[in-house]
Amino acid sequence: MSIKKGVLDVGLSTINAIIELLGKRNKACILANAVDELVPSYAINTKHGFISFYCFGNTPFWRAETLLTKEPETIEWIDGFASQDTLWDIGANIGCYSLYAAKRGIRVMSFEPSAINYFLLQKNIQINNLDETINALCIAFNDSSKIGCLNMSSMEMGGAMNSFGNSLNHINYGDSKYAVEFKQGMIGWSIDEFINFFGI
Repeated sequence: MSIKKGVLDVGLSTINAIIELLGKRNKACILANAVDELVPSYAINTKHGFISFYCFGNTPFWRAETLLTKEPETIEWIDGFASQDTLWDIGANIGCYSLYAAKRGIRVMSFEPSAINYFLLQKNIQINNLDETINALCIAFNDSSKIGCLNMSSMEMGGAMNSFGNSLNHINYGDSKYAVEFKQGMIGWSIDEFINFFGI
């Protein structure tokens, strides 16, 4: 795999150097068109059918590839849902467990505050034709309802380890500490107020 990646990196560097010769505008135009054409989707076979993922980067690809193995207890838990149950996927990221539950026929409410991941979540819902089963919202849950910042440890698509609330310099997660790379404006709701306000 590392040899293939090395060859790919050299090839991409060569292509990039050639495109550079065409000027900034032409380079931007060519790369923009390439992004539209080259972004891969990757399908994972599950016992409920294939689930496709829009893999815009290495981390979304990894999340797709480890759908069934990263948290097998979560998969087992979702498989135990009754048909009338609804999954609330809080911090849905790119939607791995939302998509799995929806393919199983379970209604899903997905909540993902990161705008980058929310884009991928919606793309994954779209390419799997699950917009009638999954209702995804770009909000954060918190102990109180307020406008604040989503303190992001990374702007990488499919990234995690974010924290809603006060302006922080570091995010503590277990024994690890992450520097805040970006502060994204966000609305946070307490779950009780969200349920009462919208009658869910």
